[in-house]
Amino acid sequence: NEDSITTVAVQCRDMGWPGGILLSVQCRDDVVFETSGSWKCSTDSHVGWEKPGFLMYSTQWQAAKAINKHGSPPWYTIGEISSSAMWIWSETASTTVYCRGAVNGIYNMIGITASTLIGITASPI
Repeated sequence: NEDSITTVAVQCRDMGWPGGILLSVQCRDDVVFETSGSWKCSTDSHVGWEKPGFLMYSTQWQAAKAINKHGSPPWYTIGEISSSAMWIWSETASTTVYCRGAVNGIYNMIGITASTLIGITASPI
């Protein structure tokens, strides 16, 4: 049921350093939501891509490429991001990527910790 899913949508641009998205979200009940290979990414922005309920039927939305674990070179450990979060990017080489992750359940997100993000949308908030 779409009404019982929490979605996080992220736009990121590689600024010349090895590209990657690393993110974790602290939710009530100590649930941690983090970047992983289960996310979907695209190199193209689609109308409404950042909104809950966006349907990713297009072949342009593929499983995220899990690059490395948080703490691995060349990025090492960054702030309070979950140690089990994965660096992700699009399978297709691009300087700008759009990625979405979802978790079953409705969560009131109390903290988002991220690295190298341009825009982030989390719903519901």
